[in-house]
Amino acid sequence: MNWAPHAGDALSSVFHLETGSGQPVVSVAGQYMGPASDLRRLVAPLTSVGGGQLTAGNQSYLGLQTRWAGCLGRSLQSCHTVGTRPGGQLERASFNAKSDYVTRPFSQAARQVLVSAVEIRQGQTGSGAILFDSYGGAINRIAPSATAFVHRNALACIQYLAYNGGGPWLGQTHARMRPFVSGMAYQNYIDPALKGWQKAYYGGNYARLLATRRRVDPHHHFNFPQAIGR
Repeated sequence: MNWAPHAGDALSSVFHLETGSGQPVVSVAGQYMGPASDLRRLVAPLTSVGGGQLTAGNQSYLGLQTRWAGCLGRSLQSCHTVGTRPGGQLERASFNAKSDYVTRPFSQAARQVLVSAVEIRQGQTGSGAILFDSYGGAINRIAPSATAFVHRNALACIQYLAYNGGGPWLGQTHARMRPFVSGMAYQNYIDPALKGWQKAYYGGNYARLLATRRRVDPHHHFNFPQAIGR
């Protein structure tokens, strides 16, 4: 929380806490749009931690796209979900998810909740992950009311993910983090169980978005349980 949101616009990162049948894994993935020679200095706060190491390399724009799409090293033809395009080889992922926003650095109590969550999950059926997408920079320089996207004052967005089961773990972890997060949620991680989703997803922008929906989609063709104006 003290590093990633203030690292500069050219550097983005995602902090991973992952657990399954083996030992929990802590890692950071990201990209830097600048000289490779600068990277080791920029990530020194991470690599200085015991056991920390840097694995990096130069990639083209297309290479970065395929990496983040989960199909690095595959042909463009194979980089589609099985059954959607000829030659597609990617399996469709199935998971349960929730999200949060963090607006202040975590206390020791908050960090302990996260550590306990991955330790408790260890050895259970399926796997889980808690991911922190870094914010700050260009995201936060835009006013919350300037666009439909209201989340402009966050340090990070949290994704909680459970694969092949793990619903109780997901709900418990999300609930235990309540004292340490803002109460907002990311609208592209739709959570059917989320209460007060209008405010959590859209904050003070919901009324304007509702007016826009009524104007451009008066018959509400774009409709689902958490659609604007449901």
